[in-house]
Amino acid sequence: MRNVYHYLLLTLFSIGVSNALAQNPTIQDCLGAIPICQQIYVENASPTGSGNFPNEINTSINCTAGELNSIWYTFTVNQSGNFGFLLTPMNITDDYDWSLFNITNASCGDIDNNQSLMVSCNAAGGGTCNGLTGATGGTTYNVQGAGCNANPPSQTMGFSAFNSLIPVIVGNTYVLMVSNWTGSPNGYTIDFGLTSVGVFGANNPPIIPGNIMGPMNVCPGGVFNYSVNPAVGASNYNWTLTPAIGGISNNGSNNISITFAQAGVAQLCVTPSNPCVIGPPKCKTIIVTPIPPTFHFINYCFGDTWTCEGQTFSFPGQQSFLYDSWLGCDSSVICVATAIPPIVMPPQQAAICQGQS
Repeated sequence: MRNVYHYLLLTLFSIGVSNALAQNPTIQDCLGAIPICQQIYVENASPTGSGNFPNEINTSINCTAGELNSIWYTFTVNQSGNFGFLLTPMNITDDYDWSLFNITNASCGDIDNNQSLMVSCNAAGGGTCNGLTGATGGTTYNVQGAGCNANPPSQTMGFSAFNSLIPVIVGNTYVLMVSNWTGSPNGYTIDFGLTSVGVFGANNPPIIPGNIMGPMNVCPGGVFNYSVNPAVGASNYNWTLTPAIGGISNNGSNNISITFAQAGVAQLCVTPSNPCVIGPPKCKTIIVTPIPPTFHFINYCFGDTWTCEGQTFSFPGQQSFLYDSWLGCDSSVICVATAIPPIVMPPQQAAICQGQS
C-alpha cells in the first residue's frame, strides 16, 4: 500500500510538472507580450484573469495591485529622448493601472524581484483619477500608487493619473503591463506618439552597420566564426548559407559558427528583424577549398621496408593519411613508395640497389 501511495504521489507530481511545462504564454503574460508596431493600438475588449504565468508583478515593489485582467505589450524605441503614451478607456469611467519596465538587459522573470527595472508606474484611481492615464508629462512623478490627490504621491498613494515623460535610450526594449482594475469588459486605445520618440514599426527597419565579419576562404571540415555588428532594433538575425554546404550554429544571434561539410562556393547572408519589420540582408561569398595534400616520394631497396608517418611498409605503392588541421579542416599526407630493383655487380656477384656503390 505504501508503494502504491508513493506511486500515486509521483504520478500526480509528474502530471503537475508536465502541465506547467506545457503552458504557453498568452498576451496576458510578459513572455507573450504584444509587439507594438504602430503609433495607435486599439484593444476592443479587455480579457479576464492574469494569463498562464500569474504573479509576475511583485506588489511589494510595484505601485499596482498586480495583474488584474492584464495585457502586456513590448516595444523598442527608435531614438533617444523623452517617451510618452496615453491610454484612453472606451468607458471613460474605467480605472486602468499600468507599469513600464526596461528589460533591455534583463528578462521577464527578473521583473518580480528587481525593482530597478520599473521605470514608471501609475495606479491612481477614483474621482478625477479614473479615465485617461499614461506617461504624458502631466506631472513630474514617475511612481504613483492607488487613490487620488495625495500630494506628494508615493508607491502606495496616487496624486494624478498622469506621470512624467520617460527618458529612454535608442534600442532599449520595454514591456508595459496594463491592468484593468475596474474589471470592465470594455477596451481602450493607446497612443504611443506623444513625442518624437516612438516605437519601431514599418518605417524603422533594423539596419546592420558594416559587413559580415569572418573568413572568405575556408576548407571542408573546418569550423569558422562569423558575426555582424548589432543592428538597432533587431531582436533576431536569420542566417542562411546557399547552397547549404555547411551547418550553422547559434542562428538567431549576431554571432554564429559554421561547420563546412564540403567544398564549393556559397553565399552567406544575414537578415535582421524584430516583431514588427524585417531589415535588409547583408551577404558575403564564401569559398570552400580543400587543403592540397602533402606528397612524399620514397625510393627503397626491393626487399627492404620503408616508413611513412610513423608506419612501416614492405610493399611499394601509395599510402594516404587523413588528419584534422588546427581549424578542423581535412588535411592529407600521401606517400608514394617505389621499390628499386637490385643490380648484380661482377666479379663478386654482389647485389646492390640502383644508385648505391
